[in-house]
Amino acid sequence: MSVDINDLVQELSALPEQGSASMRLLAVLNDPEAESRDIAAIIEADPSMTARLLTLANSAFFAVRTPAANAWSALMVVGFNVVRTLVTSGALGLKSGSTDMPEGYFDHALASAAGASAVARDQGVRASDAFSAALLHDIGGALLFRNARTRWLQASVDIDGHLQLDPDKERAAFGATHDQLGSAVLEHLHFPGHIVDVVREHQHHPDDIGGQLTRIVVAGVCLAEQVGHRSTTAPISDPEAVMGALGYEDPAPEHLVVSLAAEIDSLRAVLR
Repeated sequence: MSVDINDLVQELSALPEQGSASMRLLAVLNDPEAESRDIAAIIEADPSMTARLLTLANSAFFAVRTPAANAWSALMVVGFNVVRTLVTSGALGLKSGSTDMPEGYFDHALASAAGASAVARDQGVRASDAFSAALLHDIGGALLFRNARTRWLQASVDIDGHLQLDPDKERAAFGATHDQLGSAVLEHLHFPGHIVDVVREHQHHPDDIGGQLTRIVVAGVCLAEQVGHRSTTAPISDPEAVMGALGYEDPAPEHLVVSLAAEIDSLRAVLR
């Protein structure tokens, strides 16, 4: 039995924690004519949202020389897609401490975002889009868990006490895999195409991944898995090929593993 994507998307606006500021912010982010000042004004109307954005912008993760002093300057540091990602994740309840996620989902998403950001910087690419796409790469699995937990459990396998989705069982239970469903949800929510593509393609074989951003994110996911942050979906099948496509001879380059721990600590302090 397949899952109706519209049902998953409607859950976004039905959440009790979803405040008017968040809804207005998502609406403005979806407006191609909206300006950064408009977005900042909505953020500033919500003190907790403003504080979270300022904390992230001024964290070691972004390492700015001049601290952001207001919502607009913080927005310039982190970028629109990071704001969209954080608001969407919060509205769906996909955050630390939530019981509506598979066990280990948030830690893996956080570690993947940190890993993808570290790889992006190492490759000379701005880290913000890698962060956003990696934080959301398994969102389809989390939404399936929320909406159809019994079937999620039926579609999972137990690997040494750790539950993770099995692609064949996913298709049997839902008529699609979490990456297909997750990318459709983000597309419906007007996320940029390059981020939707990452969510859609992150489980593809490395030879079938064409975009640089997807390669960077998948490399970040590999790093997260190799340092112990296991996925709640099928693991990346060929870490050596993934890292090799970016020019790394080692599937877990030491300099990236070292920076990953600091990246994770920095993000966990902000996104807890």
